[in-house]
Amino acid sequence: TTWYQQEVKIIMNKLSARLSYEFDQMAKSKVIVTFRDMNDVYWLFGYEFGCDVTAMTAGTGTARGDRNGYEATLTGKEKISAPTISSAIYATLVS
Repeated sequence: TTWYQQEVKIIMNKLSARLSYEFDQMAKSKVIVTFRDMNDVYWLFGYEFGCDVTAMTAGTGTARGDRNGYEATLTGKEKISAPTISSAIYATLVS
């Protein structure tokens, strides 16, 4: 049997109580991830089995140029390769 590993990293450049809560809730459940890449292609990860948060960090820098924010890695294993979706479907899912 073949399985496809799907992995996406989310980087948020600001710390906030709201984002902390949302990442905490996301880590407690399976999620489906949709995103647009730099080639303007829309993707769907975790279609059948969902994605898990496999890594999460929140950090603050010490210098002015350091990033303060979150990094979350979501990983899924699916029977099929990640499907592309249309921009209309993407707009429906994220609204």
